[in-house]
Amino acid sequence: MDRRTLLPSLLALPCLCLAACSEDPTGTPSDDAPQTAASAPIDAARTGPTQVRWTIATNDGPDTPTGEAIARLTVLLHETSGGTMLLVPAWEAAGNPDDWDQAVARTVIRGDHQLGFVPARAFDALDVSSLQALQTPFLLTSTKRVGVVVESPVVDELMEGLDDIGLTGLALYPEDVRRLFSYGDPLTTPALMSDAVVRAPYSRMTDAVLARVGATTTDVQSHAWDAAVASGELSGVESSFAGVLSTGTAARLTTAANQPLFPKVNVLFVNREDFEGLEEDHRKALRRAAFQLQKEARDWPDESEDARAFCAAGGRVIEATVDDVRALRGALVAVDPPADPDSTRRLADEIAELVVDLPRTDGVGTC
Repeated sequence: MDRRTLLPSLLALPCLCLAACSEDPTGTPSDDAPQTAASAPIDAARTGPTQVRWTIATNDGPDTPTGEAIARLTVLLHETSGGTMLLVPAWEAAGNPDDWDQAVARTVIRGDHQLGFVPARAFDALDVSSLQALQTPFLLTSTKRVGVVVESPVVDELMEGLDDIGLTGLALYPEDVRRLFSYGDPLTTPALMSDAVVRAPYSRMTDAVLARVGATTTDVQSHAWDAAVASGELSGVESSFAGVLSTGTAARLTTAANQPLFPKVNVLFVNREDFEGLEEDHRKALRRAAFQLQKEARDWPDESEDARAFCAAGGRVIEATVDDVRALRGALVAVDPPADPDSTRRLADEIAELVVDLPRTDGVGTC
């Protein structure tokens, strides 16, 4: 995870982007939606003594980008609710199961927690296919591209599948750009990836992408990671520059600067029954808090800073040849989404139209 310290102004915090800032289902703030957290707080005298204490589940800890976003959200919600809503983080809420992301989401589905903060990649294993388009290979491979998408109306379509499992999506939060890092020879072509074993958090779409080039995935836990590498069981890892830096393994890894795969985008969501059970003022306060966080943290750092830190830690970044890039793109363009492929491709086409004129990558250098 990214270790950078959050400034009081949140300038270093990745962008938290809201699908809807009011009760308007289109995702566009309605005319009466507040534009700042302080502009229309709940009048505590009018609402009386009603107090709401909610928990928000994540499998991350407080010293992570997710942790920093949640910490700020708790402050903003206290402000927008006039002190009538208290948000308590449930760090590492799932423990250490193999499907830790999905396990966190289930705690919210069951009602153990009211809010959750979970990567979008996790939901295809929970029968939500609408978010799969975010992992279309080579589509959202720069911070500018991801930033445009999470602020667009397509977010409502991406999150609509959450309704089917008893959740309401509130926000998308881009965290980093994912790529393949290898422990041996660079994994830059389908031939080199064939029979490779890649550590990746469980996601049906991630599995489908890597299976297309003959690789298999394992979600080996961190405590078994070193042993898997030492034994030769693990060929590489699907992660980000910040992610591998946080594991202390950068010096053993190689990646290609010009072969980013897809982004990691987190979802802020709420148990639908709990959300509908809130007083209207409290529902609005929750949306206002998330919208204000979006405004404060719109500048999402690109990959280049983390890439330089990766190099400084002994990691190696190469440039894949033109032929290698074409071979990998050619193989992955034919990936079959594991569920609802027609809808996933339609959403991917909508996203492609939004980002067609934006840079494909963040300009990561070699080392």
